[in-house]
Amino acid sequence: MTDTALSELSKLPDFLTWNSGLNVVRAACSIHLHWMCSRLGGLSNVDPGIWQDLRELPKPNQLRILLSPELFRLVLPNTRLGDEELERLRRFLGMERYLDDSSKGTLPGSWTALGDYYSGDGEPRWQDPWASEYAECRRFASPRVGSVVIDTDSPHHEVVLPQEFGKIERHPASEHELITHRIEEALEHMRRVSQVAASTVREAVQVITVAKTPDDLERTGSSSWRCKPGMVGLINLHNDNWSTARLCNALVHEAIHSTIYKIELEEALFQDPVTASKERATSPWSGRNLAVTSFAHACFVWYGLWNFWAQDLSGDAEAIHFREKAHHGFLCGPLLSHLSPAGHDSISENGRQAIIDIYARVQEAGTIAIAS
Repeated sequence: MTDTALSELSKLPDFLTWNSGLNVVRAACSIHLHWMCSRLGGLSNVDPGIWQDLRELPKPNQLRILLSPELFRLVLPNTRLGDEELERLRRFLGMERYLDDSSKGTLPGSWTALGDYYSGDGEPRWQDPWASEYAECRRFASPRVGSVVIDTDSPHHEVVLPQEFGKIERHPASEHELITHRIEEALEHMRRVSQVAASTVREAVQVITVAKTPDDLERTGSSSWRCKPGMVGLINLHNDNWSTARLCNALVHEAIHSTIYKIELEEALFQDPVTASKERATSPWSGRNLAVTSFAHACFVWYGLWNFWAQDLSGDAEAIHFREKAHHGFLCGPLLSHLSPAGHDSISENGRQAIIDIYARVQEAGTIAIAS
C-alpha cells in the first residue's frame, strides 16, 4: 500500500472540493509523463532511434507527444509493437519535428499523435494556411480551445467510441465553429464557478473527440477511456440539448476520470483488478449495474460534481438539478455498502478509505445544513 501521506488517491477528497489547488492533477500528469518516458525508453532495444528522436524534440513538442492519448494506447504493455505500430510512432515523431521546423519536411499522409495536424500530400503549400476542412491532399489543422485539441477528423477516435453510441459519423466542417464555441462557453462558465475545476479540465484533458450519431441526432453523451487517458468523447455537440451547464457537467465528469486514470499508472485503486472487473454493483446515482472498477470511479466523480455545482451561485435551474442529482446517490447509505464482500476487498485500502472519507464529508455537510 502507498503511504497515505504520499498517496494521491488519499488526497482526492480534498482536491475534489475544488478549494485545495491543483497539486493532485499536476501530480497525475507528472505520473503520466514518467510512465510514458519509461515505456518509450524501453523501446530502445527495438529501435534506438525512437528514444533519441524524442529527446531531440523541443520540450513543448515532447509534452505534446508524451501526453497524447493515442500514443498511450499505442504503447500499452499488452499491445504488440509490430512494424506497423513502430511506423506510426515514427510518423508521430516526424510530425512534431515538422511542427517545430517545417524545413525538415515530413511524410505525406501523416497525423500528429494529438490528431490536431495532418500533413496532406507533404507539399508545403506556403500560399495557403492550414486548411479548416479535412481533405487527404491538403494540410489540415483541427480546431482547439486553448491547449485542448478538438479532434474533428483524425482516425484516432475509431477504436474507442463505445458501441452503445451506434453508427458514428464525423461532424461536417460547417459545424466546427458551433462546436468550438460551445466548448469555449462551457469552459468560461466553469471558470466563473471554479477556477480549479476549469484548470483541471485544461490540464487533465488533452483531446476532445467529437462525433455524431446519425440514427439519433438528439442524443447527448460523453465518455473517457482508461486506454486513452486525457481523451474525452462528446456526441452530437451540434444539437441544442447540449446546454452550457450540461456540457460543464460532462467535462468536469470526464476530467475527474482522466485524472484518476493517470494516478492509477503509479498507485493502484484496485488491489485485485480482475475481481473488480467481474464484481458488479448498482450505482445509487444512475441505477445502472456497474463493474466495481466503474463504481469506484463514480464515487469520486459524483462527489466532485456535487462540490462543483455547490459553488454555482447563479440560481440556474439546471445547476440546481445537477447538484441534486449528484447529492441523491449519497442519500442511499454508505457507498461501500453497495458492494459485495469480494467487490469491497478488490479496492485498495487507500481507495476504500478515500471513498469512506467523501461519504462522511457529504453527510457532515448535510448535518451542518440542517443544524443551521
